[in-house]
Amino acid sequence: MLKKHSPAIRLHFTRRVLRSLAEYFLSFTIDVSLIIGGHWWGKSKGTKNGLSRLKTAPLELEHPLLQLYTRLLSPAYLRVGGTEADRIRYGFSREAPQAFPDQSRVATAERSFILKKNLWKKLTEYCRNTGVQLVFTLAAGPESRDRHRAWQSHEAERLLSYTARKNLPIAAWEFGNEVNAFPFLWGLKHRVSARQYAQDFETFSSLCERLTPQALRVGPASAVWPWIGEPHALIPGFCRSSAAKKVDVLSYHYYPQQSRRGRFAVRRARPHTLLHARILNGARLPLRRVRQSAQNTEARGARIWITESGHALYGGEPGISNTFLSTLWWLDQLALYATEGVDAVFRQTLVGSDYGLLEENTWRPRPDYYASFLWKKLIRSPVYEPPQVTGGNLRAWALGGEQRIWLILINLQRQTYPLVDLGQPYLEKIVFTAPPQSPELLLINGQPALPRLLWDWDTPEVQRSWGLTHGPITWSNDLPQQVSLPPLSCTFLSVAP
Repeated sequence: MLKKHSPAIRLHFTRRVLRSLAEYFLSFTIDVSLIIGGHWWGKSKGTKNGLSRLKTAPLELEHPLLQLYTRLLSPAYLRVGGTEADRIRYGFSREAPQAFPDQSRVATAERSFILKKNLWKKLTEYCRNTGVQLVFTLAAGPESRDRHRAWQSHEAERLLSYTARKNLPIAAWEFGNEVNAFPFLWGLKHRVSARQYAQDFETFSSLCERLTPQALRVGPASAVWPWIGEPHALIPGFCRSSAAKKVDVLSYHYYPQQSRRGRFAVRRARPHTLLHARILNGARLPLRRVRQSAQNTEARGARIWITESGHALYGGEPGISNTFLSTLWWLDQLALYATEGVDAVFRQTLVGSDYGLLEENTWRPRPDYYASFLWKKLIRSPVYEPPQVTGGNLRAWALGGEQRIWLILINLQRQTYPLVDLGQPYLEKIVFTAPPQSPELLLINGQPALPRLLWDWDTPEVQRSWGLTHGPITWSNDLPQQVSLPPLSCTFLSVAP
């Protein structure tokens, strides 16, 4: 087949710095269902109350491969949350022996789980061993509320008291998981208003200040949908409340499409749905709405975290979310969020189902893991104004690196090989592609990605295989200034700072 070339595309790159980038910017999650053995997607083809119909065995946190692959993505935050975070109870009775005041509301065994001391210590030890900072979502669901829907802090106090007494590491507490979605999970009678959430957050914040003052206070972790926005909105009302002065981080969740597992969808996942600039740019809208809500309120100084984001809601789309088609979306959205000033993006999830960076049982890295690893190793502060593209359809971003600037060029066209004139020389080139008939296989500069590229990153041989220069960097006008991009590819090019 003949290559289809488009007219030359020209980039105009000003090197204007927009902002800094935190080293924890790219972070990730492990769903609490995997930690405690709850309902998890796996091969489930249906949902019930927003969850998989299948249950899973608890994740083996001590597994050496899990620990290795976690460590390779550090430093990062690890968020442990998800739908069942609002159903969990805490078995730390010695810390706060007072019983839950309304025993009639205690969940049945089918709906709730007990987080016990041994598992909590295993989780915090796993974080300590792998260099990640724990962000834990505290239960704010119906079983944690009285008959007037007010949140009761007794259960959470047990967990925080034990954590403080044992000096266990905790970076942040997030109050509730998608509280605005409670009407869809449990019915309209369990809806929590913005006013009620703000009152509850005051109680939550006071508890945190008293027991773990060093930990950040995060909320409301609202679900935000494409087109729809934030159903049963909490963020605007919360930002206008007095509780907003207590929040360190405003958080929300955003998935650009929904997999076939879920009954409700506004954009079903298809192979090429996300390979359009209009869809990719749609991630800006909820972020700007959050900023507008916080503007001129007590929350204006809060950081913004997207504490869940994945290729497709409901566990990802089989045969798509676990392939290179997701990688193009993932790298583009990381660059977009960095440019827009998001402080941290949490990938759902490190392991499991079809949107996991790692396969659940084999621990095999998927294409998105390699892309995340490369980002972690290469991308630094600052974030630059994106290059202007003239004469073609190309996604272009610019971010800092060590002694270099990385231009990230994403070609979303399926057959065309655009020729790009950078207007300046480049030294290094890293090209991510996949065979058209095998999108689950990632190619790096035309060679299959292998785990040893991750394990032996620091060796000269491996860095050269990634397309990197090992040793001092010498910039010269004799270096190439034009590059041809393969169809459906992401290319990293290094230019002089």
